[in-house]
Amino acid sequence: IQGFINTAVFDARFEAAGIDLELVRKLQRPVGVMAIDLKTGQAGNENQLVSLVTPFAAMFLLFMGIVQISYGLLTSVLEEKSSRVIEVLLAAVSPMQLMAGKIVGMVLVGLLLLAVWSTVGYSAAAMNNMSGAISFKLLAFAGIYFLPGFLLYSALLAAIGSACNTLKEAQSLASPVTIINLIPMMLWFPISQSPHSAFSVVLSFIPPITPFVMILRVCADPNIPAWQVIGSQVVLWAAVGAAVWAAGKVFRIGILMYGKPPTPRELLRWVRYA
Repeated sequence: IQGFINTAVFDARFEAAGIDLELVRKLQRPVGVMAIDLKTGQAGNENQLVSLVTPFAAMFLLFMGIVQISYGLLTSVLEEKSSRVIEVLLAAVSPMQLMAGKIVGMVLVGLLLLAVWSTVGYSAAAMNNMSGAISFKLLAFAGIYFLPGFLLYSALLAAIGSACNTLKEAQSLASPVTIINLIPMMLWFPISQSPHSAFSVVLSFIPPITPFVMILRVCADPNIPAWQVIGSQVVLWAAVGAAVWAAGKVFRIGILMYGKPPTPRELLRWVRYA
């Protein structure tokens, strides 16, 4: 509103002074500037705001896809446990099969939503002549990091849901994991501005924040060294294997236990002796 008012006042002043408004607008016509990447010498993204916001937007969508959808698994386990439906299900399948089925089902839901979001985002960017901000390489990276990240987080939430009786107890027990996953959101600017710094590289190898850090780095510079991509995938999938193994042990004990929720120390004891 302030801009509109000032423009109208400027025009009125020019008219009062007898100055041709068409000549003024012609003289104030902006000059086109092409952005050049200093590393490659090629034309870059002219819209600096888009290049700045794209890493955070991609990371935020990946965060929503992994964390928010995984919470559906947590609530599903709690509902079935509180209504004793879980006891009927365990009469037909083993605890590990039940947990695996729930995780696979939620993974398929997450992949479908990720595909829909990616299609809508790419179409919107193409309609606004900003398709360069969303490439197929970026979408491919989002997919390969979404799957292990979702499996890791889902396994942790499935174990927490099986060990608790109410949503409040589960949220309290899951809060440390959620706080850890907020670290990339707080550090998105330094990571996206310096994707090849030692700080950014080290964060790329710390599960469960690896998917969010890597998508930030890829958005900032698609030319991430191959060894870092492969290494982060190896570390992330190793963490998935460990999380699923530990979650299976906790799930087998906690799914039929009621009463006071276990402490983190008791959960570790379940993992060791189950």
